Amino acid sequence: MPLKELTPDLGTKSLRRVLIIGAPGTFKTTSIIKSFPRPLAILNYPGEGGSAVIPTNEPDLKAWAWEQDPHDFASAKIIDEVEQQTWKILMSGEFKTFAGDGLTKLAALYWNREYQRLLNSYAKQIAEGKVNRDGVPYEEGLKLQAYGNENYGACRDTLRYISRIRHSNIDTVVLTTREGVEAEDKELVGNANRHIFAELPGKLARNIVGEFGVVMRAEVSNVVDPKTGATRSEGVWQIRKGGSVWGVGVKVSPERAEKLPLKVPQDWGRLYQLLTQ
Repeated sequence: MPLKELTPDLGTKSLRRVLIIGAPGTFKTTSIIKSFPRPLAILNYPGEGGSAVIPTNEPDLKAWAWEQDPHDFASAKIIDEVEQQTWKILMSGEFKTFAGDGLTKLAALYWNREYQRLLNSYAKQIAEGKVNRDGVPYEEGLKLQAYGNENYGACRDTLRYISRIRHSNIDTVVLTTREGVEAEDKELVGNANRHIFAELPGKLARNIVGEFGVVMRAEVSNVVDPKTGATRSEGVWQIRKGGSVWGVGVKVSPERAEKLPLKVPQDWGRLYQLLTQ
């Protein structure tokens, strides 16, 4: 893709590349269905639950979910099918929004594919019970090696997939992932402050924030109706770093970022207007 002079439209396009992190049951998928632009395509990644909340009777929404073959768990085959379906959706010109639901599960598949590749490459050393230069049995050492970084392994492959989606011509991209907790000082895990990031393998948990224009955390609170006394669940997005939530942020100017609220209702149309007005 050639270099292009930055225009207002190209600048705001990055704000339409969105990652939602959150625990199960925090309306991540539901908020996409209710508030992101239509026509909407949702790809429920293999292993991700929650497809039951996706409607199948709305003409401007199409969804794909994985039905596992009990006799074939080959990660490479699964990833190939996911990628091919993704490219078909992006190139179809049929949709305004692409939603990838369950990045945590997809990243785990990329890791497993790389781990299996390494096991095959070092089968002789493993069979002979050899250890690597750190004194660790090969089979165990390869688990860590499979994570990789931006240049190799599961991290590279996951980022390549995300990059291709981000740079596509589709108007809006939104991915979801579960949240995880990291200790500030890994040497003092028990007593260290703990911070919330995306639940992704290796360095992806922190690096993923830089891949999207908007990274926000979904959460749900119970709200009591002052008139009826009834309790209802209400979803919000945290869009700025605060408290224990560190793995979020919005790529806008410092002046605009300072004026943004810590949390907003789960309404993409209203949030996008707030970010671009």
